[in-house]
Amino acid sequence: MPQITTTTADDYNKVHFAVMAIEASAKQQQVSGKVMYDRLKAQDLIHRRLFQY
Repeated sequence: MPQITTTTADDYNKVHFAVMAIEASAKQQQVSGKVMYDRLKAQDLIHRRLFQY
């Protein structure tokens, strides 16, 4: 089994945070996670905001 490197763990944490943020926002707006993802992607907010750091 391959070991998780620091970079991989950091990337995992960023993706996990993004998924949780998208799902929480979708729930608050009463839309599906897919709809929220599509909205954010259309405005390039996922990479521009969530993955900026």
